[in-house]
Amino acid sequence: MFKLILYPIMFLVYVVTTLRDKLYEYQILKSTHSRLPVISVGNIQMGGSGKTPFVISLCYNLLEANIKPVIVTRGYKRRTKNQIIFKDINEYSVWDVGDEPYLQKLKLPNVDIIIDHNKSRALEFANSLSGVECIILDDGFQSKYIQKDIEIVLINNWQSENTFQLFPLGNLRESVSALKKAHHIYMTKGANEFKRLSDYNTKKVEINYKLIDAQNKTEISFNVLHSKEKKKIYGICGIANPAQFFETLNNLNINCDKKITVPNHYKYNANSDKFEDQENIIYITTYKDYFKLDLKNSPIFILDMYINIDDNILMKKIKNLI
Repeated sequence: MFKLILYPIMFLVYVVTTLRDKLYEYQILKSTHSRLPVISVGNIQMGGSGKTPFVISLCYNLLEANIKPVIVTRGYKRRTKNQIIFKDINEYSVWDVGDEPYLQKLKLPNVDIIIDHNKSRALEFANSLSGVECIILDDGFQSKYIQKDIEIVLINNWQSENTFQLFPLGNLRESVSALKKAHHIYMTKGANEFKRLSDYNTKKVEINYKLIDAQNKTEISFNVLHSKEKKKIYGICGIANPAQFFETLNNLNINCDKKITVPNHYKYNANSDKFEDQENIIYITTYKDYFKLDLKNSPIFILDMYINIDDNILMKKIKNLI
């Protein structure tokens, strides 16, 4: 009975998203054109699909090929409203720019990041920069008002296929048929096979995990947590799919004595968040959460995710655009 109520809402979402696409397709609504090539990295699902680590990995590949990118992103959940040209991580706090751009800057100190809620305005500024050869548009698949040269879509196939339906019956932002406009579709984070994607050319990316000691910012062996001695391990995360985070820990043989979940992009507050801050409690978390945690005594370890984009076809396309 409840599903019957949701069907009209799903149909309305379908009509609105399809009409929007047609208005841009027939140029009734005008789109922004960029002098520099625009490579969009986005998704079709609500929630995490690995866009941030994918953008970081793609920029690594570009820099290795002597191609200078600039990242355009909106800086979700940041406390500022103005356009920010993020050049140095010491210039702004994570609250100023948002946790995702902050992580990108940490990993990509030599790549400028333009943070703006108005992506058209951000593209205009990006085109005025000297030495930049391409634009990486973060979370750009639904930005139909921007002309893109390469459209990359990430699919989180850790989730079950019954979620692969249009909102509110599932977690899709738009119909599966929108994937026809994607040039490259990558499966991330899971092993589920989606029958509804059988007609699309998809590729699986390799994901590796590293454990970072937050105190000295160095990679350490997972055995440090396996042999925790008398210390307790608390896992904490505020991401779109916290269950996936804890499943990954289990797969790495890290057993948490306590699992703490908070909403995605959570704004931690030392005065209101009653976390146990003790030397005998180890916290393991994500980079995005670590930036905002305020713990003085507890050791913190970061589970860092690395995506390996092994796709010569994609790189060849980008080089041909430069």
